[in-house]
Amino acid sequence: MIRGVIFDLGNTLMYFQGDWDAVNERGAKALLHSLISNGILVLPEFADHFIKRRREGRKISARSEVEYTATRALRDALAQNGYPDVTDEIIERALEEFFAPEETEWAVYPDAHAALAELCRRGLRLGAISNATDDGFVQRIVRRAGLAQFLNPIISSAAMPWRKPDPRIFHHVL
Repeated sequence: MIRGVIFDLGNTLMYFQGDWDAVNERGAKALLHSLISNGILVLPEFADHFIKRRREGRKISARSEVEYTATRALRDALAQNGYPDVTDEIIERALEEFFAPEETEWAVYPDAHAALAELCRRGLRLGAISNATDDGFVQRIVRRAGLAQFLNPIISSAAMPWRKPDPRIFHHVL
């Protein structure tokens, strides 16, 4: 007997409708502004360094099935640029600013709410697992999209640290 369903988010319940390059550019500018306004005097090319660390991290994650988080990418980039001791609060705020442009570009498939509501009506438990480098980002887009009311738990690989298809992330949800 099926008692629940675990969904992916990207290209299952939601889709990205923007331009990745433009979103990354806006996010990088916002990240720089956030860091500089908090006294972290990085140069403009720091944004490219951070984006490069994220790309390298995605390759590491794909091979290892362990998430190389956005926090780790930012901490590594900052340390390589002479800022090894940035507070968690500054890191978290800078990443929120970085992801803000991307968050607005995720849209819910037109039938997602109705499908989830019907599955709940039938008594199924619903959850979500997303391979993502930032848990806050996942939680914010799910809330913004109105999907949080249907999904419990909502797990990202950034919070675990395992990535799909590693069975441990599924066991955690179960």
